[in-house]
Amino acid sequence: MMLNFVYQFILHPGVTGAIAPTGRKLSRHIVELAELESARSIVELGPGTGVFTREIIQKKSPDSLFFTIEKNPSFVEKMRATFPTIHTYEDSASTIPAHLNAHAATSCDRIVSGLPWAIFDHNEQQQILETIYSSLEPGGIFVTFSYIHSRMLFSGQQFRSLLCTRFQSVTESDIVWRNLPPAFVYTCRK
Repeated sequence: MMLNFVYQFILHPGVTGAIAPTGRKLSRHIVELAELESARSIVELGPGTGVFTREIIQKKSPDSLFFTIEKNPSFVEKMRATFPTIHTYEDSASTIPAHLNAHAATSCDRIVSGLPWAIFDHNEQQQILETIYSSLEPGGIFVTFSYIHSRMLFSGQQFRSLLCTRFQSVTESDIVWRNLPPAFVYTCRK
């Protein structure tokens, strides 16, 4: 799995923002902060090989709507093979409304993201965040993470600023050191 991530990072550096899958400790932390037990509809963006997906399946209600959107074709293939009962769409994050509509929904109450925010330019960050915000129900929760080094990058600082401008509440977790690289989690409420 690690070699596949490195290969995808080299092959698609603008799409794959990590050289390793997210660690179990960070995955569990993100899913815990998303409060999935009470969620009726969940969208996962950028599932990669399904590290968050596995945790989401364990925590979500059996009755909740759940699908993933992944842009990297190799990861889509892996997701479909590993989780055949979960809808995985090969598409960009900005298409959330279309996929919600395909499931007879107009909004969702949780969005969990593994997107590589620091590699996106300002316009792309803004466009995806606008789609996320408009796809969430009032009171909905958006959870994402960022690697520790992104705090020093302009694009990482810009992303945090966009979150604070857009969402009613944004909290930042302590650093999860047992991840490669270490990361922290943003929990945003609409």
